[in-house]
Amino acid sequence: MSNLPEGFLNKLKQDNDESITYNSLKDGKVVVKQLSLKQQKDILSTAVDGIRGAVEFAKNINDIILENSDKKKLLVADKAPILLMLRQLSLGDTIEVDEEKLDISDFIKNLKEIKANFKFNSTIKKGDIILKLKVPTLKEESKILTKCITEVEKKKSGSTSDSFGIIYIYELIKYIDQVDIGEDYSLNFEDLKIADRVKVVENLPLSVYKELSKFFNDIDSYIKDTLTFNGKTINLDPSFFDAST
Repeated sequence: MSNLPEGFLNKLKQDNDESITYNSLKDGKVVVKQLSLKQQKDILSTAVDGIRGAVEFAKNINDIILENSDKKKLLVADKAPILLMLRQLSLGDTIEVDEEKLDISDFIKNLKEIKANFKFNSTIKKGDIILKLKVPTLKEESKILTKCITEVEKKKSGSTSDSFGIIYIYELIKYIDQVDIGEDYSLNFEDLKIADRVKVVENLPLSVYKELSKFFNDIDSYIKDTLTFNGKTINLDPSFFDAST
């Protein structure tokens, strides 16, 4: 039995040159190559692993977009439009939602009607505590999700509520850019270990949560709008890239 010729796989990857073009929210025009079968397999494999699988799905999607893209500063709010276009390129126009077959091109055409009516940065002040917020990049989110997966795995024998609690905290920290306390302390979150970021967030006063949740809920609302057309919303889960749906 013969071996693969030298350079064959590299040539195969190079010839996978079909791609989508998307105008990102902050990083200009971006070109993203279509998925490979291995990438599809990696996505579908997360469907059977419960809560951990949901987190791994989110991380895998981020990593695939970054690997296939010519830009590396894409935001989490760029993810859904890119995935819609990649789904269409890789698997065609038809997608099934609630047992109804829909045309994904309708969702893509509708993207230009949706305005990004959320703040890219914000500041929360509570006494001497100042939180500076930002929309995270896919790269930043993936780094946090990697740690989150490790922590969820440690709680594998615990209750589901334990895992949800971990995910909740890690969801919050990705939106925090900096925490200041008066003139004494100024912490840039990117300079901190993720475990230390968790400790900071866990000790924030609950009174900051209303404004913090408003910030990320506005982003989530935009993402949901990009996945909605005529009252039908596409769910981003492993089945999104299942050829049978």
